[in-house]
Amino acid sequence: MKKLNLKPFEYGMRIIGCYDNGVILPQEVINIDPASLLTAFQSGVKNLAGLSLEAGYPIEATVPLILANSFKNIAALSLESGYKIKELDLLASSAPVAEKVAEKPAAK
Repeated sequence: MKKLNLKPFEYGMRIIGCYDNGVILPQEVINIDPASLLTAFQSGVKNLAGLSLEAGYPIEATVPLILANSFKNIAALSLESGYKIKELDLLASSAPVAEKVAEKPAAK
């Protein structure tokens, strides 16, 4: 480059904003990482589900949790009172199988 009398140079643009439908978006909004956006969305859903559970207002995300908690309460009441329900018998019969699977060493 020196023999041809050429001097290296660099040029480029730095984006400071973006105009979209009458709104100027700053660089921070344009450069949002999809992973951080997903994390923020998941955090919002967790907060909404927690608020819904505490308020007693069921939404689609909390219905499975409400049903699971209700079954746990029924199971605890059944175990304490001695009243048998077939779902608990099914769980009790599958527990030894789960324990045997957990006891087996992992294949190498």
